[in-house]
Amino acid sequence: MVYDAPYYVVRIDDVLISHGILYSLCFKSAHAALPPQTILDALETDTHPQTLQPYFPAAIRSRMATGYPVMFNHLRTHHLQHICLAEFQRLSRLFQKQYNLKITADRLLPSVLLFAEGGHADARSICTRTELFFKNELFKLFLLWETELQTALEQLHSLHFKIETDDMPDNVTPLFDNTERHEILLFGNADNALRLREALPRLEIHHADNTPGAMKLLHENDIHLVLLELFPAPHPARKTPPATIPVRNDAPQDYAPTITAFNHIPPGASSLKTPRHFFKTLREHLPAMPLYLLESEKSRIDDELLATFVRAGARGKLTLPGNDRDVLAEEITSICTQAFLHNMADGLAMQHKILSFETVPTLSHDKKHAVIRLREFSLRRAVSAPDSRQVLDDMEKPATRFDDVIGATDAKNELQYFVNFLKNPKKAALSGYRPPKGVLLYGPPGTGKTMLARAMAGESDVAFIPATASNFVTKWQGSGPESVRNLFMRARRYAPAIIFIDEIDAIGRTRGKGNTGHGEEMALNALFTEMDGFALDPGRPVFVLAATNFNIEDGKDAVGAIDPALTRRFDRKILVDLPDRDNRKQYLTIMLRKRTNKITQTMIQRLAERSAGYSLANLETVLELAFRMADRKNRPADDEILEEAYELNRHGEKKDWSSDSLERVARHEAGHAYLCFLAGRTPAYLTIVARGNHGGYTEYAGSHEYAPMNTRDELLSRIRTALGGRASEIIYYGEDGGISSGAAGDLLSATRIARAMICTCGMDELIGPVALSEEEATQGPLAGKITERIAAIIQKELLRAIKIIREGKPVIDKLVNKLLEKNKLTGEEMETILKTARK
Repeated sequence: MVYDAPYYVVRIDDVLISHGILYSLCFKSAHAALPPQTILDALETDTHPQTLQPYFPAAIRSRMATGYPVMFNHLRTHHLQHICLAEFQRLSRLFQKQYNLKITADRLLPSVLLFAEGGHADARSICTRTELFFKNELFKLFLLWETELQTALEQLHSLHFKIETDDMPDNVTPLFDNTERHEILLFGNADNALRLREALPRLEIHHADNTPGAMKLLHENDIHLVLLELFPAPHPARKTPPATIPVRNDAPQDYAPTITAFNHIPPGASSLKTPRHFFKTLREHLPAMPLYLLESEKSRIDDELLATFVRAGARGKLTLPGNDRDVLAEEITSICTQAFLHNMADGLAMQHKILSFETVPTLSHDKKHAVIRLREFSLRRAVSAPDSRQVLDDMEKPATRFDDVIGATDAKNELQYFVNFLKNPKKAALSGYRPPKGVLLYGPPGTGKTMLARAMAGESDVAFIPATASNFVTKWQGSGPESVRNLFMRARRYAPAIIFIDEIDAIGRTRGKGNTGHGEEMALNALFTEMDGFALDPGRPVFVLAATNFNIEDGKDAVGAIDPALTRRFDRKILVDLPDRDNRKQYLTIMLRKRTNKITQTMIQRLAERSAGYSLANLETVLELAFRMADRKNRPADDEILEEAYELNRHGEKKDWSSDSLERVARHEAGHAYLCFLAGRTPAYLTIVARGNHGGYTEYAGSHEYAPMNTRDELLSRIRTALGGRASEIIYYGEDGGISSGAAGDLLSATRIARAMICTCGMDELIGPVALSEEEATQGPLAGKITERIAAIIQKELLRAIKIIREGKPVIDKLVNKLLEKNKLTGEEMETILKTARK
């Protein structure tokens, strides 16, 4: 007994259609029918969305109450397929009878027409689609004749519709490929599971007798059908009336059938506790999973108990056969096929996609036989008119993939997990955890946050809806909340979907500090409401991906930081940091392959080392500048042009200084390079060419890529390196002449490190192992003492630097002479000169 079968409809004058549900009158109620009052209450609350008037006036409801109102189920996908096939056959018979034209089709044609209508088809639309398809294709076919239509009809004997499945795309083939082995879960008796395996060798039968085990099997396997055995052990059936029932002498003696018919097992019986708990858990997590009750000859399910479970969501019941196994095998195989077809249609409906194809008619040489080929299948999104500009169509989706994003490995791994979740939300539903709400990407500008969002759009096969937070708020009062609500309403229509909100800090800054206005706060509150409320349907999740350039680790007290109430609503906050040396090298290599140039691998390696702290967007700017410079010079870009472009981008235009000033700068920078080399880190680049507001500089390889932890000696070594320029000037120009303004930036760097050692790391012997805030360190009672300790550390390291440079002056002289000769030195050139210092 299967309650999913189509019902016969009694046609009367008062039949109305409302939201795809058919209400009618019937004078015989099915066992699984809802109570009449429940149906009448539903009719009373079913109102027109604009006029708010009930579809069913009180007069009609009153007349329905005198009979047996029956609420009919939606037609399922396989029912629509049968309707499509029946309509096609009806039209074929008409042509066969009228013109003796035999029309046939491949078995997949009803499915093709059904999917071409989309996942929201109904009986009327699928009939119309079939009829229009039939007539349009015949009209196109008859255009191949240059004679009258009657002549073509008399000449043509047969027509066949052929589905070309050989060249179907990968995303279309699963719609028709039902060759996989179906998996079924039996919740009940292990002996019956063995019987099913013997009866259905082509199906894979899983067995469980408790809810946790069953849910684990559902999570780990692709289960198509669940069979629930209410009585794992045979329950005693009352076949004779109890002795306490009095029997009249003149009454018929066979009371057993009558009493048995009313001897129902209540749904709340203790013997049904375990299957009832599994049934409830399954309906909560997988409401769309087909579930049938399974009975055997020794444990029958009465009609009242069956009706209870059917009303709660069961599809019907199946009987475990004694000897005739083919009947059950055929019935279960049919159910699995129907479930497969329904899942495919549901997938198209959720994604708002339809199947598109082209038709090509061909004729035989004698024009007696014709074939209409259906080919070039594809899936395209059927976006509604109001959303056509907001939802990215498949043709507009970026071609970017995660493999195209350089660096950001952690972010790509996390986003790939969420992409997989959106493609298969069933797994999360079975696991029991709530669907994730979203991910917040943060980090410096130009690190690839927007590109990651584009890659996620390219990787996912769900609707992608981009938005910019600054567009939420306009000059109109209340526009911000309305824009946010419309955005999420649109996403729910196409769920599962991804919303990408770029520059979310435009509305998400910390409230209450004058950082935001009233409009931004209203939009932010609306965003909170939507993010807390949209995760109600685990099967159709909406995922929010947001990006900001603010560092959310600054906390709520930082000026302009992201509001903590916003960051709390994201499941993951992922830092998209600046690329490391290998990532920079990879990016430069890939980008330079796309354009003609003469740039060597040595230059690429050198620039990757020198550009520490640069984002990929900064490197792109350097490359574009280099190619523009090369175009102006009318020659391909080479090492010299690329290096000049980098210098110009980072430090500005060149300045002409005197020879004495250049010599002083060379001695200053040589001191830095020498101390850095002795500390174990070779400088990446050294120059005395004046640019911007400085006369020269030393670039350290990976200056922004220090180890996450540093010892006290390592920090002191960095202070000495910063003081190397002043120490070198003192050696060459004396105590008085060696003090110049060229060390201003060096002293600032050394002071910052020394202050961190004392106030943050607790590395000073006199202050002790304490951590002090900036206010305590600069304005509190310890401020003066801390300043003294900073000066003492710097003075001590300056004296050590002077001593080291005095001892290594011959090596520094070589470095200075080479600098004056070439104006700049690479890391390899410096290492050749400085390596004698270690000896």
